[in-house]
Amino acid sequence: MLHCKKISASDIMDGLRRREFRAFFQPIVDVSSGRVATLETTVRWGHPIFGLLVPAEFLCEADQYGLLDQVAVQFLDDTIATVVNWRRQGFCVSLDLYAPVQAHLSGAVLRDEFTRREMTKSVALSGLSEFSLIFENDLHAHSLNELLSCKFSLNDCTDTREALTSAFNRSHVPPSATTVYGVDTLLKWYVSREHGVSRAQGDFICPAMTARDLGAGLVQWHQLFRGMHAFDELLQST
Repeated sequence: MLHCKKISASDIMDGLRRREFRAFFQPIVDVSSGRVATLETTVRWGHPIFGLLVPAEFLCEADQYGLLDQVAVQFLDDTIATVVNWRRQGFCVSLDLYAPVQAHLSGAVLRDEFTRREMTKSVALSGLSEFSLIFENDLHAHSLNELLSCKFSLNDCTDTREALTSAFNRSHVPPSATTVYGVDTLLKWYVSREHGVSRAQGDFICPAMTARDLGAGLVQWHQLFRGMHAFDELLQST
């Protein structure tokens, strides 16, 4: 983390001028099939000295200096450019935005290319890092609002099987409609399976990437996920 380093307004302005704020994509995986159901897009800053920075390392500073909107616009521009490229590759993709972002698209040539539905504002946890993409082809598109309205987040510092089981049991959210975010160990994954969770997203499954070539990105994500199913089959056979 960069919290010990000072990010100045001029640093962020230089990053904006060099267009260093980019869209990275991470899949939400269907637990039962291991296939990508939806994608999240999140902003990353390719800092020339500190490397690739996550939102927690610069968004507060951008907000403090009054530059958050400019970062958001650059990130959104990169997201749109990527999605347009995917459509040219033959993927039928819709871009779902929460209401404050739709104003940016209102004057864009691209506005008619996307299905825009308002997402709950609670989804925008970082202010601009939770735009999501839904695939409308064979990747089993689901209603994003239905998915996110019943999201249940697990605490990453929950370490034991018993604690996880207890957390699920205390939850009033129907497990079949639950997405687990921040899943970071195999143990958590299998406890999730036991409780019927339908979606999972986490760096240990599929790291965020630029995914300019969506076909290659999907292949890589599915290959990374394949080990989960192989291990699952081994457990079931014992």
